[in-house]
Amino acid sequence: MVAGRIMQFLIIFGGFFGALFLSLAGAALVTNMRIARAFSRIRKKERSHHGTIRAMVQSHEYGNVPAPVKTYFRTIFPETQSMMRFAHIRHGGQFRQRPDDEWYPVRGLAHYSADEPGFVWKGRFGNKTAHLTYLNGHGNSFLKLFNSIPLLESSGNETSISLLVRYLMEAVWYPTALLPMNGVQWHSIDNTSARMTLRDNSLSVSVTVFFDENGLITRMETQDKFRDFKNHFEKARFIMLCKDYKKFDSVLVPTTLQFIWALPEGDFHYGEFIVNAIAYEY
Repeated sequence: MVAGRIMQFLIIFGGFFGALFLSLAGAALVTNMRIARAFSRIRKKERSHHGTIRAMVQSHEYGNVPAPVKTYFRTIFPETQSMMRFAHIRHGGQFRQRPDDEWYPVRGLAHYSADEPGFVWKGRFGNKTAHLTYLNGHGNSFLKLFNSIPLLESSGNETSISLLVRYLMEAVWYPTALLPMNGVQWHSIDNTSARMTLRDNSLSVSVTVFFDENGLITRMETQDKFRDFKNHFEKARFIMLCKDYKKFDSVLVPTTLQFIWALPEGDFHYGEFIVNAIAYEY
């Protein structure tokens, strides 16, 4: 009698948890397929555009850019630099959502188009997985539990602008994207800073860039990024610090990026990415 009830319990709940496992696995598969399709669309758009892009650029062809920007390009690139088409980046780091949260280790994989705005990023921290995509002036953001259960999803103008800002700032990892021939407009401020602006479809974002005495970018700031605060978006000053420069395929890039919201109550350091590997396609 007791053995029969135990067997019935195992059959019922074993079937329930089996179905739950299959459901979660199916949702995770759909998520991964969505990311693969997004990157495929970026590749397809890039192929249609690639015929108009220069294959190489030399140091005297950086264009009419402010003096610290020209010094930066001459510092990070070899004399003749191949134009990047894609950058594939794996990184570790840490992340938290609120100032009083504990830090979670984060692992991320990103694919960037380097000759026009577009990227796909997937990151894991704790039991959550985040997916970001930007293409054709439209951004999407997903946050899921166990890579399966939807927690948050955002799109629309604020998301698109914020992801275009992210693309522009993280271009320090694929820096041929920052050349004027790829659509970035540079404006002089002084001997140690300049402002860059990028337009994509109907969107436009600007970032102030600060350089050290060696010509390297140390900090970026923008007022164009939105933060998700109490279930709505608000603009706040966003700061990204660039540290620990190393060469990948002869190009000098920062391997540590730190992310900060400059809020009225004080700076909120919420993330840090540390590069594990970079692979470029030319």
